[in-house]
Amino acid sequence: MISLLNSVISLIINYIFQLFNFISLQMADQIINAANANQNITAAAFASKFKSKREVYLFLTIDCHAYLPAYTNVTIYFLKDLISGTKKCKLSF
Repeated sequence: MISLLNSVISLIINYIFQLFNFISLQMADQIINAANANQNITAAAFASKFKSKREVYLFLTIDCHAYLPAYTNVTIYFLKDLISGTKKCKLSF
């Protein structure tokens, strides 16, 4: 009886681990697809939302998860090139 109970418990634990791995892989795929998705917006729409260098920097580092140098070490022209796709940066996750 105890042997049967142990085997059932091990089957349940194995199933939970497989389910967790499947969910983790699905979430990782969604994160990668979202990171690779490009969205086109007009310059006017972008300028209406972000009005300063700090707002653009925070958008790139927090919302886009870009790994950037310190705020004082980047120029607005560098940030503009990142936004337009002229320059590339690493993702922080």
